[in-house]
This record gives sequence, structure tokens and C-alpha cells, in this order.
Amino acid sequence: MRWRHLLERLEVSDPALATLALERLKQGEREYRDHSLQRPPTSLVAEALEEAADLVGWLALLDRAHPLDGGALALAQTATRHAQHAHTALTTLKQRLEEREQ
Repeated sequence: MRWRHLLERLEVSDPALATLALERLKQGEREYRDHSLQRPPTSLVAEALEEAADLVGWLALLDRAHPLDGGALALAQTATRHAQHAHTALTTLKQRLEEREQ
């Protein structure tokens, strides 16, 4: 699979994120083989929507377990805003894919 090419196509510019994503994709290939590639597009987007919600949940858990303040809180808030933007974009993507399926 040409995962690097696909990550570039999606404009992943952070090398650390690209490396982590590549590792996760390879791990997924080992665990699930090609089953994920056979899932409907809306199912894959639904999974990504859950991941965006998980990110917000993990940050809330972090803040509850270890209350954040100052710069740390500001960074967590920024990450939460980005997760919200991702959720909005993914919701729109899912709607467009559903329209194509009809």
C-alpha cells in the first residue's frame, strides 16, 4: 500500500504526525488485513468522527485528572477547537458521501 503517497495527498505536513499515522496504518493492516479497505466510505468517516470525539474526551479526562492552567489549558483548548473543526468537516464529508450513495 502506498500510505506515504496518500498522506501527502491529504497534505499531512507535520513529519511526526505523518510518521505516527504511517505506523498506525501499518499496524491496522497487520491486525485487520484489508478488511478496513472493504468498508463503505460512510463507515470509515463515521469511525473518524468517533476519533474526533475521543480526542475531546481524552482532553476532558486529562483536565479532570490533572487540572490544566495557563499555557497547558490554552493548548488543550486549541486542540479541542481543531477537533471540533475536524468533526464539522467530517460530518459534511459524510453527508456528501451519503448523497453520492443515493
